[in-house]
Amino acid sequence: MGAGRLAVSRAVDVRAVASGAALAAVIAVPAALIGQAVDDSGERGSFVAPLVILLGLAAGAAVAAGLQHRGTPLTHGILAAATVFVVVQGIGVIRRLVAGDEISWARVFSSAVLSVVAGTVGGLIGGRVGPRDREVRP
Repeated sequence: MGAGRLAVSRAVDVRAVASGAALAAVIAVPAALIGQAVDDSGERGSFVAPLVILLGLAAGAAVAAGLQHRGTPLTHGILAAATVFVVVQGIGVIRRLVAGDEISWARVFSSAVLSVVAGTVGGLIGGRVGPRDREVRP
């Protein structure tokens, strides 16, 4: 195992981040797909899908923050939300490039910022409601 990988695995509770990211993906990905379908159909006023996506990211972040044993709930919350964002947005960008569709980089950037905010909120919540008797492990 390389030195870089060892350093990351000590600083980050990978299982906590993966668990949080999995929950976030289960909520956010279907909402994103439904939101995309509604957007493609031309219907207006669909604010529900983005709200569900952000709540899903925050919920996953809260789980990651609550499960971690490193004493860094915000880091774990943000990592869980950002992981889902990068994977889903990466797939979306590749799909648009292949289809020849235009990519709104401002929209990608604003979505990234909102994902980090959702991760921060979830990290704060998970850090507050997580187990108090948790032992910090290296």
